[in-house]
Amino acid sequence: MTVRISALLLACALVASAATGARAQSADAWKVTVVPCMMGAAMSGTTAVAGQEVTVDMSASDIFSNLQFGAMGMVVARKGSWGGGGDAQVYTEIGGFGVGSTFTWQVFPTLGFSLSKRASLELGYRWLDIDYETGENTTLFKYDVLTQGPIVGFAFRF
Repeated sequence: MTVRISALLLACALVASAATGARAQSADAWKVTVVPCMMGAAMSGTTAVAGQEVTVDMSASDIFSNLQFGAMGMVVARKGSWGGGGDAQVYTEIGGFGVGSTFTWQVFPTLGFSLSKRASLELGYRWLDIDYETGENTTLFKYDVLTQGPIVGFAFRF
């Protein structure tokens, strides 16, 4: 789940850095975008451990009231046409089909609002559905959960 959350951060960073790429830049200068952000996630679905299945139905306020620690962030570094970040997912994902999960999909639209030449406010909404199951009876592990909620972040470009 943590790896999937980094996809959101990459998407925020790519949206924020798109405006930077449009400006004339020196090809040999490094450009770094840092995006701390937060998601008001709600979760619904079913999970099972050792064959014991339970229903998941948690609002964002339920999650925040039980949260002990959480952090989301992304860093993207670019030099000319080359760059690197923590994840390769952007906006929409569809996968699974028996490789890692039975079926996984994600939609993550965002809007960026320029605050200055080096900062922007990023707003979006994310839907991430994971359907994973392995084992049976007393060895059953199942995770069939939709996580969704609004995202807010700030992109800083250096």
